[in-house]
Amino acid sequence: MGDEGSSEKRVMTRKNKGFIDIVFQWSLEDIFNDNLYKDQVKKIPVSFQSVDQYCDSYVLPLLEETRVEMQSSMEIIDRAPYAEVTHLDVASYVPLRFNVDVDYWIKKSSTPDKKPYKTLPGDVLVIADVKPQTASDLLIPGRAWTYALVTGIKEDDNGDNSSSTSFEVTTLEDFVYKDDTKKSLYVIHLTSLVTNIRIWSALHMRITYPKTNTKIINEVLCTDQMVAEGCSLCSSEIGGDWNMIFLKSMLSQLNESQKNSVVACLDKMQCNHKSHVELIWGPPGTGKTRTVSVLLFSLLRMKYRTLACAPTNVAIADLAARVLKLVKESNKTGSVADGQFCSLGDILLFGNKERLKVDFKIEEIFLDYRVDRLSECFGLLGWRHSFTSMTNLLEDCVSQYYIFLENEKSKKKKGDGDCDCEDENQRKVCCSANDCKKGIQKSFLEYARERFARTALQLRRCVSILRTHIPKSYFQECTFQGFETLLGLLDSLENCLFSDGIASEEVEDLFLRSIDDKLLPPNLCDPSHLFCSVRNQCLSILKAIFDSLSGLKLPSSRNKDSIEKFCFRSASLFFSTASSSYKLYKAEMQPLKVVVIDEAAQLKECESVIPLQLPGLEHSVLIGDEWQLPATVKSKVSDEAGFGTSLFQRLTILGHSKHLLNIQYRMHPSISRFPNACFYNNMILDAAVVKRKSYEKHYLPWPMFSPYSFLNVSGREEADGVGHSLRNMVEVAVVQKLVQTLFNAWKRSRMRVSVGIISPYTAQVISIQEKLGRKYEKDDGFAVKVKSVDGFQGGEEDIIIISTVRSNRTGAIGFVSNSQRTNVALTRARHCLWIVGDGRTLTERQSVWQGLIRYATASSFFFNANEDKELAKAILDAKKDFGHPGDLFNQDSIILKNTRHKVPSSGNFKKSFGKMKSAQTRKGGKNHGTSSRQVLECLDKLSLEEDSGDFLEADHFWELVEALKAVDDIKEQRTIILYASTLRVYLGKFVSIINAGIKECLQKKPADGEDDSSKDAINMVKLMNRLHGQLELSKLKLESSIPVIGALCEELHLGRSSMVPFLCKQSYLEKDESYVPNESGDHLGLEENSCKGEKCSMGKKPASEYFESYTLPLLDKSREEMQSSMEIIARAQYAELTHLDVANYVPLTLPGDVLVIADVKPESSSDLPSPGRARTFALVTKIEGDNRDNSSSTSFKVTTLKDFRSKDDTKKSLYVIHLTSLITNRRLWNALHMTRNLKIINKVLYIYFV
Repeated sequence: MGDEGSSEKRVMTRKNKGFIDIVFQWSLEDIFNDNLYKDQVKKIPVSFQSVDQYCDSYVLPLLEETRVEMQSSMEIIDRAPYAEVTHLDVASYVPLRFNVDVDYWIKKSSTPDKKPYKTLPGDVLVIADVKPQTASDLLIPGRAWTYALVTGIKEDDNGDNSSSTSFEVTTLEDFVYKDDTKKSLYVIHLTSLVTNIRIWSALHMRITYPKTNTKIINEVLCTDQMVAEGCSLCSSEIGGDWNMIFLKSMLSQLNESQKNSVVACLDKMQCNHKSHVELIWGPPGTGKTRTVSVLLFSLLRMKYRTLACAPTNVAIADLAARVLKLVKESNKTGSVADGQFCSLGDILLFGNKERLKVDFKIEEIFLDYRVDRLSECFGLLGWRHSFTSMTNLLEDCVSQYYIFLENEKSKKKKGDGDCDCEDENQRKVCCSANDCKKGIQKSFLEYARERFARTALQLRRCVSILRTHIPKSYFQECTFQGFETLLGLLDSLENCLFSDGIASEEVEDLFLRSIDDKLLPPNLCDPSHLFCSVRNQCLSILKAIFDSLSGLKLPSSRNKDSIEKFCFRSASLFFSTASSSYKLYKAEMQPLKVVVIDEAAQLKECESVIPLQLPGLEHSVLIGDEWQLPATVKSKVSDEAGFGTSLFQRLTILGHSKHLLNIQYRMHPSISRFPNACFYNNMILDAAVVKRKSYEKHYLPWPMFSPYSFLNVSGREEADGVGHSLRNMVEVAVVQKLVQTLFNAWKRSRMRVSVGIISPYTAQVISIQEKLGRKYEKDDGFAVKVKSVDGFQGGEEDIIIISTVRSNRTGAIGFVSNSQRTNVALTRARHCLWIVGDGRTLTERQSVWQGLIRYATASSFFFNANEDKELAKAILDAKKDFGHPGDLFNQDSIILKNTRHKVPSSGNFKKSFGKMKSAQTRKGGKNHGTSSRQVLECLDKLSLEEDSGDFLEADHFWELVEALKAVDDIKEQRTIILYASTLRVYLGKFVSIINAGIKECLQKKPADGEDDSSKDAINMVKLMNRLHGQLELSKLKLESSIPVIGALCEELHLGRSSMVPFLCKQSYLEKDESYVPNESGDHLGLEENSCKGEKCSMGKKPASEYFESYTLPLLDKSREEMQSSMEIIARAQYAELTHLDVANYVPLTLPGDVLVIADVKPESSSDLPSPGRARTFALVTKIEGDNRDNSSSTSFKVTTLKDFRSKDDTKKSLYVIHLTSLITNRRLWNALHMTRNLKIINKVLYIYFV
């Protein structure tokens, strides 16, 4: 892999090397070395002293960001698109450049994007003699591999380069001669570095091109440039006629803040004495895109050559569509002669077609489409041929008709009428003869109509292409107006020629008449005179336009590159991403004057350098909102250095003035109130339209489903299969139920509604998409979109449902706490915003969510989701399905609220002990090995909960006891003193509750009926009282009592298990005084037939509760085993299936292996749910073999839940893949569900119930 010298040496010489040279010299160790640039990357300053300092500040963060991108790609190289090389040779005349042909690309990614991979310039590939499963496979001795950069895509036979199977690459070493064997070669796609390459080039452009335009860069370097933002020399010259015209036409459609922003920017753009940078601040829903569209349309009409760019393809395509719509609407109200008419040829959108998602709305201004249309128009059958054909037809139609007849006669002589020849060639001759007969019978009128229709169609198309794809300014004024006149004359001629009642001889006579109006006989009737007049005018216009076009320097149709250059030269308003604007450096055209950057707060400042240095640029307008999503930065080192900071945000920090758009038109006031107060200091006003009563929609019953609701759901977050993202299946169930309920309501009302579902985690987005499936895709009027926060930037829907995912006891919410991401999610809804989340988790730590939930609570917008019957059932089902056994011990959990076994005890006893969990069911409990930091975190958490006034949970007491015991172990004496008061409060409450429970218990039993568990409970209370007494000592005495406190905590901790049978037994005791234990001595009163599903009598604990308590953990254990097997399915044992048929009934017996039967050998579990795949689980029930020897295990019987053969009865190959063995789990399940002798179980329940 080339030079593996020190990374420091490579960094020192980076100025003398290209970007790819540096990147391709990294070894795999360098790529996975998180410290490679850590000590070299410095914090990017807010202001700069020079352009050199400015550009150099971004170089190392850019390299570090690139390293992390390469590292991320290497980590998932097993799922990267790959192809086998079919041909590889050296490209002509260029060293280390190769032509590569591959068979086809295979994409195995588990992401929801199922589009096939297409090679693009700037892609980084690995060429290797093996398809690696991990990056370490490339380091195996004897392996040959290298990096390659795609530099070009070859066209196929049809002139299309979309196949991406033939391309050109460049490397740093001669890979062909490095390993000249006949081994197979593979290309694996890693990532695209095209944007990073362009950023690098822009940062070094002043070195490569000393005359680089740095006017705008100089304006934004430091605070000094921000002081004098105006220009005194031209302040008196601004305004004028353009302002008056514009105010009358376009500004009347804007509100005051939008109008002021546009006018202020246009005034600055007229300045010729200094460069200006203007900022427009557009919070959500304030009409930012419309304001920018009007600004761009105004610059177009003022004939200012302008570039409009944005960070993403979606954003720039949307902006281009908006401007195009404005232009077309304006052209409808005006005429070609009007000075306000704008040709679409003045507008040009360029970039990658697939990424821009070019559709019919914007294809007219897309570069590739324009080049194709102009190639057609400039070709042999293009405008010259069309104009000439129509001129000849109108001038000499009669003579052409008789020539046609002569040709038909000569054809007839070659034929001999009809014949029944079987020979194909003879039959063709006969058909030709028949055609000749038809030709002779054709009248002049028929001939003229056919010729005119065919010629006019082609002529109209050429005229349409010319007037659409070439700017009006490129033609003479009379020529462009002539296009309109010509199209009108062609319509008139067509009406005359195709009118009813006209005779063929009359038309022939008219075509023989003079083309000079003065020589026409005066006795011609009006229709005839009209025809001759229109024909003469049409001929005159045709000749005039032909002469005018002939004088223009139009490119040749045979050279598409020249046509592309022509498009860049002739346009005046350009649209592209900031990265793609790099193409304009190579374009031969007049310099630009203005650059307008939309979504500027989402663009890294170093990336904005690409368009800001374009030749000739004098002014810039940045539109954005720093409170919405910033640029994405993967490297933590680069992010901390400020690599993701936008120019918009930095100028805001420097105090640059901004034009605020202060009226929002999107959100119901209940939705906009919180983000307005939290992020925009209440500067945003609600438009009148959103305050109307009609804007308030009742999609579902109020108050829970009002315009703004927080639906409190206590679920459980979990990592996805890959481990890089989180999901919460309880929230998924709630979201699914909400959508289903909305859909049912929509079916009754048929009121058009759009629903957006947002989650910050990709795994949650995928889970929701899988749950919803494609059920709502075909319903016109009910639309559902599920996207991440990033995917919804700039979007809006009638209803937005946010799934926050995070639900844990520590209050960790990760990047959900990011204010900008939260703002984007909260501001996408028009009529209703429903937030699904765990209120306790979201408010545990300081973040924007604390304020949000306080606002929701104060405004009566906070609801517990289980208060709704349907949602409660969905939550219950989800917790059962996905195994949340902890909720079985929570008195307030939805599972216990819906169970038929109720606690008959009353008062504090039932209220408190219903919440207690056993030590065996809690995960992550403290122990002697607990670290000091963990103990302090636990104590802080419990102390904060006590201070907040939350109701005491018994579980908190036990945590505090364990924590203090651990504190004593690590001799943190000051900590015990600090938290003694908290423990004392807990002890006081806890002892009173236990005493109440014991008293309630003993009241129900005779004095001699006290059992061992009751005695243990009383002893525990005495122990707690002793500890309580120790904690009430003064601080001085408390220090000397720390060993005693530690010993009491230890004893209390060891004795806690004796409390459990007492507490659990009491919770099921009959309140009736007639309760008497049964004769067998089984105090819990278990019934043998209770396991059969029969309802147990009052006062008796059903044995099924005991057995069912193991059911969910057993299912969860089985699910985890299946998941673990699925994660390594690529390495699982498998075999190709040679025979499959239906067996006679075989009972489920040994051996119990679980297999997957599929029509593909999966490399990952994500391969199985792919569209078109057929697969099912199968349980091995019997091994068959010859002579009772089944050691080969190649013939066996399985059982499935569905008929796999009927699902896919094709001749495809089938495979069986071994997952795991569930035989022990099946036996446990059967034991838990069979009729049994319960005597021993009764004893177990009595002593160890929980």
